[in-house]
Amino acid sequence: MAIRKAQPPAPKHAKAIRRNPLNLAKTQADFEQEAMDLSASLGWEGPGENVLDDIQVADAYHFLRKSLHEKYVHGELPDRCKAPTVDGIAKHLGIDDEERLAILRAKFE
Repeated sequence: MAIRKAQPPAPKHAKAIRRNPLNLAKTQADFEQEAMDLSASLGWEGPGENVLDDIQVADAYHFLRKSLHEKYVHGELPDRCKAPTVDGIAKHLGIDDEERLAILRAKFE
């Protein structure tokens, strides 16, 4: 009888990353242009390292893209994901002026 050596557990990062675990028609990548347009309308435009309100353009864009996708997922599967709120997005991005809040309300309410 052969003696088998115990295998160490696989590292956590070795798990396969599922690209679309909810099998939805759209992924975050489908919201790239919409997120770019929204971030520009809120003042974050130009190269990714440009800064407005202490936030780089690239960071604002990625957060808005994620938020737009979460809104879509909530619409498709309301029990799986909370809808992003205007207050939460505004707080995260440091938006407090009425003009930019109105843009967020139009997009997320």
